[in-house]
Amino acid sequence: MSPSRTSPNILLFTDPRSGERHGYYDGWGVDGAFEYTGEGQSGDQQMTRGNRALLDHGREGRAVRLFGGTGGPVRYEGEFVLDPDQPYVERMVHATGGGAERRVFVFRLRTADVDQNSSPSTSEPTIVTVPIAEQNVESWAVTPGEQTKASAVESMLVRRFQDYLRAKGDTVGRRRYKSSSGHLYNDVFNETRRQLIEVKGTCSRPAVRMAVGQLLDYSALEDGEPSLGLLVPEAPASDLVALLDRLGIVIISPTDGGFMDNAGGSFT
Repeated sequence: MSPSRTSPNILLFTDPRSGERHGYYDGWGVDGAFEYTGEGQSGDQQMTRGNRALLDHGREGRAVRLFGGTGGPVRYEGEFVLDPDQPYVERMVHATGGGAERRVFVFRLRTADVDQNSSPSTSEPTIVTVPIAEQNVESWAVTPGEQTKASAVESMLVRRFQDYLRAKGDTVGRRRYKSSSGHLYNDVFNETRRQLIEVKGTCSRPAVRMAVGQLLDYSALEDGEPSLGLLVPEAPASDLVALLDRLGIVIISPTDGGFMDNAGGSFT
């Protein structure tokens, strides 16, 4: 968490792989809010410094910007606001290394309309397919925190998968949804197959859980029921595979010659 000293922004960085070691389980909740654990790695967290800045961001006119990753190239996820009805909850988690329980603040973030900083116009379409544009997968360089390659892997997978599908004649983009909390963007939408796909650069449990929440959220906004897919660099653990299978989410992964999924084998 990094409130900027030179601009009206609060920068939030999340990495499931490093965060869970400190008892931080950031990700999408079942109600569509993104849950972000506050700052403070020892003892009970206090509503001071970065936590207070985040809580007061609306009153102080600061934009909250979320990034995937905590070091090196990170992926810009978009602008968020605190849930006006329940901005945060308090939870008890184990300290780093499995120590005694401590209290943490879990902030509840809702997607802001990054296009107009206001609610989406009622005259615009509820769902549109837009290009997979570079501004939607921005990379930023940061120095503090643990280095992560997850965002770079995600970007590589998106580019390679997009090129692969287009070479097969599929029409590919991404979905933009007009929701009550602003604009939402999924990672990849295959119009030809009518398939919503989320992309994660790691197969960790928090990353898979985040993808599940995103896919269920987006699919609920669709007219009809699209098929759902998770694109990852390799197969997740067996219990996560079973979870995805129960939810009807196919796992897509790269091969030497292209891509395959666990439903039909070769991705043809």
